[in-house]
Order: sequence, then structure tokens, then C-alpha cells
Amino acid sequence: MDKFNLNDWAISIKNREETYFTDLPYSDDFFELTFVNSKRLVYPVDLWKRPDIIKTQEVITNPNGSKTTIFNSHCDWDRFDRLFEGNQIPKNIPAIGYFTLHKSAKVTDVIRSHSGSTFLSDSLLLSSKAKEVFSECSIEQKAFYPTSVEYKGVMHNNYFLFKYLVKATDYIDYNNSIFYSQNDLFDFESRKIVELNSLEEIERYAIGNHTSIYAKQIIFNSNFPDFEIFYFNGEFGLNGIFVSNNFGDKLAGMSGITLKRVNRLSK
Repeated sequence: MDKFNLNDWAISIKNREETYFTDLPYSDDFFELTFVNSKRLVYPVDLWKRPDIIKTQEVITNPNGSKTTIFNSHCDWDRFDRLFEGNQIPKNIPAIGYFTLHKSAKVTDVIRSHSGSTFLSDSLLLSSKAKEVFSECSIEQKAFYPTSVEYKGVMHNNYFLFKYLVKATDYIDYNNSIFYSQNDLFDFESRKIVELNSLEEIERYAIGNHTSIYAKQIIFNSNFPDFEIFYFNGEFGLNGIFVSNNFGDKLAGMSGITLKRVNRLSK
């Protein structure tokens, strides 16, 4: 019996999903940041070692040899999330500790730090070299918080957690963008182009027809600021971190990332 390979399955699903967009022209405006840090379909960060967790945890060895982490006091898991409520990026926050990488990862200039925490969603770990470049990027709000990266027992200091705020979805030109409906997550055959000209129309259509609405192509309107980096976190079926053509040129020489041409975003 052949062993199920999650990596191969995910790649096949992604390839099937992307065939729907092959008729679209590539954008001259944006690139997607792709991360070459890990060999597996997991984010390179294995653990976030928060100071309050480090102080309260105790690892015990069970009779069968396995290990269990015991927390001696309550940890406030939402502490950092609350600091960013109200779409604000504070300049200073409490010490965040350090991050341990998977053994399959590498120590690079740019590392995606996404984990189960909302606080880390779509944030990046940057070397001091990368911080210099990202400090100059045009964006609504941004901040850099000192941290370290641990890899195979070696601590790499002079890293920074890069948090940024963008509202790219506020600048969608609904009249010129292309939307489609899809019944279930992997039901690609059910896709159908639907003409919807506002967020309100999209929401009403999705509820009334018991379906999901995704974007085949998003066109930004003329009010779109000169954001050099922004992300989609599942909105209209888009996921990823994107950079402007101009900022992509500035990222030359940064290890851990490559630029991928995109055809679902345009100005």
C-alpha cells in the first residue's frame, strides 16, 4: 500500500486550483513573495519562546519516555494580540522572546513567522540587513521589534519581528474586478463567473445562494496608495504577501525569498 504524501497531495490541489487563472495576463505592478526557507509544507518557525511562557513551563519525562510540558501558572495567550487591536501598530511592546526554527529550515535574511498566534499572522523575521531595506518601504504602519532566532541550538541575534498594517481590500475596484462562485472548497468544477459590483452585492449573493465568492482577478482602484508591501489573508480566496515592482528590485540579494509573477492582482 502506497504511503499518503501530504506534500504531493497539496501540490496537486494547488496545481488544479491555479489552472483556472492561466488565461489572465501577468501583472506589471506586483510580485508575490515566496519563501524558500523550509523543505516541508510548514512554516519554518517551530516554536515561539515567549518570556512569560519560558518562566512558567516545566518539562517532565513520562514513564514511557515521552515528554510533557507543564505550565506552573496561567499564561495570557492573548496578551500580544490585544496590543494590536483597533488596527494599530504600537512602536514599543514588551519583550517577545525568541523563535526556534524547524531543523528543515535555514537561517536566512527573511523568514516567515506565521504560527497559530494572530500576533504573528503574516509577520516576518528580518535580519539586520533585511531590516535596513524594509525600513524604507512605503506602507501605512510598520514597526520592528528586537528578537532572536534559534537554529539547531545556536542563537542568532540581531533579528527583528516586522509587523505592518495594510488595508488593500479597501481599494478594490469591484466594477472591474472578476468574481466567481464555488460551492465547496475543492469543488473546482462548480466555478462560475458572477457579475457583482460591490461588497454588499457579494455578501448578499453568497448568503442567498449558499455559496462562496472568490476573486479570479482583483483590480485596485485609482485611490490605491503606493503600498510597497501588503497581504491578503484569505479575502476572496487570496493568500500571500505581495510587493510592488519597485520594492521587488530593492529586495535583490535577500536570502530566504524569491519573487513570483502574479496574474490575479493589478492596478
